[in-house]
Amino acid sequence: YHLQLPREWWIAGAIIETPHNAYGYLPNGVEAAFLHVMAMIGDPAAAAVSCQLLVACLAALAAGVTGEFAVAMLGPDEDAAQRSLAGQLGFVALLATPWVIVVGSLAYDETVVLLLATTAFTIILETGRDGARSSVTTSTASNLRVGAWLGILLGGAVLAKASSGLLVVV
Repeated sequence: YHLQLPREWWIAGAIIETPHNAYGYLPNGVEAAFLHVMAMIGDPAAAAVSCQLLVACLAALAAGVTGEFAVAMLGPDEDAAQRSLAGQLGFVALLATPWVIVVGSLAYDETVVLLLATTAFTIILETGRDGARSSVTTSTASNLRVGAWLGILLGGAVLAKASSGLLVVV
């Protein structure tokens, strides 16, 4: 059903309100990306597989970032073998999650939320760790840079799926 909304937009020639669709009035960043794929291919039906492959690639990226998050949770004091194992387990754990198995290759918006939110959480862990190890306080410019990245990543997660604000931003 996440392909139906961009299909209707493609037919209308614009992103329009769709009162009959449950997602018709929500931020629809992923669906807008699907609309771009449909516009590039020139046919919504022919673009469906490309949209699904896009999401599958994003699921693989999200799994990689989850592996990095697992490594960040360990901290820098662990040896290389433990860090490698944590990264591999994080990667596999995400791809083996039943919800990701179901929607990871469908044209769906969850994988974008997973990718962006996990990237933000990894930045938070790494930044907090670096600040705790440093005897010099971090600069305001550095804090603003990190805050801007977190805002972009979490804002993108909310744009991808409006309900993710309750899940990741809070």
